[in-house]
Amino acid sequence: MPLPKAASLALPVFLLLAPAASALTAEELWAEAQRLTMEAGTTVTATARRQGDRLVLTDLVLAMGSPYDPVDLKLERITLQDRPDGSVAVLLPPTFPVTFNLGKAEPERGFVTLSTSAPGFSLVVADIGPRAAFDLQAPSLTVSLEKFVPAPKPGEKVDFTFAVADLSLQHRMDLTASSQVATMSLQFGTLHSDLNVDVDGASDGAMSVDLSDVSISLNALVPSSLDDIDARVDLEGENFLPYLLDVLSDGLTFKAGATHGPLAMMINVNDADRPKLVEVTSQLGRLNVGLDAAGISYDAVFGKTVTTIRGDFPEEEFQDFAMEVDEVAYGLRIGIGDLVTPQDVALTTRVTNLSLSPEVWAEIEPTGVLGSSPLSYGFDIAMRYALKPQMLDPKWQLEPDTFPPVDIVDLTLNALNLEGFGVNLGGSGAITFDESDLVTFPGFPVPEGKMSFTATGVNSLIDRLAAGGLIPLDEVTGLRMGLMFIAKVGKAPDSLVSELEFRAKSFYLNGLKIR
Repeated sequence: MPLPKAASLALPVFLLLAPAASALTAEELWAEAQRLTMEAGTTVTATARRQGDRLVLTDLVLAMGSPYDPVDLKLERITLQDRPDGSVAVLLPPTFPVTFNLGKAEPERGFVTLSTSAPGFSLVVADIGPRAAFDLQAPSLTVSLEKFVPAPKPGEKVDFTFAVADLSLQHRMDLTASSQVATMSLQFGTLHSDLNVDVDGASDGAMSVDLSDVSISLNALVPSSLDDIDARVDLEGENFLPYLLDVLSDGLTFKAGATHGPLAMMINVNDADRPKLVEVTSQLGRLNVGLDAAGISYDAVFGKTVTTIRGDFPEEEFQDFAMEVDEVAYGLRIGIGDLVTPQDVALTTRVTNLSLSPEVWAEIEPTGVLGSSPLSYGFDIAMRYALKPQMLDPKWQLEPDTFPPVDIVDLTLNALNLEGFGVNLGGSGAITFDESDLVTFPGFPVPEGKMSFTATGVNSLIDRLAAGGLIPLDEVTGLRMGLMFIAKVGKAPDSLVSELEFRAKSFYLNGLKIR
């Protein structure tokens, strides 16, 4: 597994992930770190000297990058301290440089030095063996760009700063049981990052990010049967699905979640012709994903978000663009089970109060008859499906240009809502499918059930469109007649109702038999 580059800025990942012995000492931690990097296809070297209860590593060099673009990361000093409880503490100086040698293959590329500050940093490795455990705490961690070699040309400048406060990371792993367990949690209070690029004495670009209240968690349970898949399955020639079901039934579980509080991001790119500024702010975000024998799940929610673009747009009437939305949410559930008996699927999405700045609306629709009120939509769909038995045969292969052998048992529209331009649309209903009859509706299972839809404000919208000249007056009557073909007048003022019904192998629209 290649080593992540970002984590190497202040703390080599090999100290966190190395497999190890049962009795942990500083020498064992260092030896296993070297072995791990060799297994990853790279190397780590340092001068190691024992000083009392400490093993001091100086002039540490970690090979990074690729064979075609090698990069060395250099740290002046890391100390591994034996603790009375059998754990090892990784100690860093309060401030220290981190150097990236970019010129290992091309000397003219030089190197980059980052100045790192980590007062109060604490990493305690309790075990690096099959039952790995470590805890990291950093009240304050700051990384800034110190220098380039070769130096930028006169008039050129690059500044970079990254700072995080109240950082906490915990990791636990147990590979001794029949089901391997791994948990990880990461939290930090605030994050701030700045990047500025100047060329010829002018600000050519800047970016800043502020993020707070971040929490990330990961939990995985991996049964030993997963280790046998490579020996049991020819991934190039066999159907992987039945083996995946076996592993899931043995207990394979994966859950991950992330939340964040207020977010603010700014990107400023200037050139001689068209300066631009992009700003994004968001109140909160939440993401959860999961996989187990019951199924797959995905949920994402983003709170009130505002995006603003300012610049010089000569071809447009407006110079600023703003978009705001109160909430965006997505949800997906796919049942797995045995995949032969009917499994549940649920899909939800909603966008609440999406609005554009008045100047943009005026450019899109200059008559103003549509108005500029916020738009909202959402739907909630549930269904059941089952795979046909042949799809669970290890030798089964999907034929090109054919639909997978899946039976759709039923489909339920729990809710459909669309609001905008003075129109409100809603719908609900349920339909079942008879897979035994693919003749009545050629190639399609016979449906049975009803879908109902209601709409208000449609005729008022037509009137406004006609008054604004967006619909020719001589077409208004034909448009209204067309609406009456697919809908009927509802009980509420300016409302329409439409019912689609499948029964007795026929299709009815608002009570009239169409097929």
